[in-house]
Amino acid sequence: MRTRKIDGTKIRLAREDAGLTQAKLAAILRIAPSTVGHWEIGNRSPGPAAFRSLCKTLRVTAADLTADQTSVTAA
Repeated sequence: MRTRKIDGTKIRLAREDAGLTQAKLAAILRIAPSTVGHWEIGNRSPGPAAFRSLCKTLRVTAADLTADQTSVTAA
């Protein structure tokens, strides 16, 4: 079974590529800087509206910030 999961490392790399600090990105998105930090380390994921704003701000697609994960069941 495949699920899409938001990849915090990809968020961090996209943010850095855009030349933004966590604080600057947070200000643009009107959220707390700690929220961006939580996204980047994988403690939290942005909700749908925040995720769309994040992608728009960083000029990336949703696929750019997600990772395919395959759940494997041991036999």
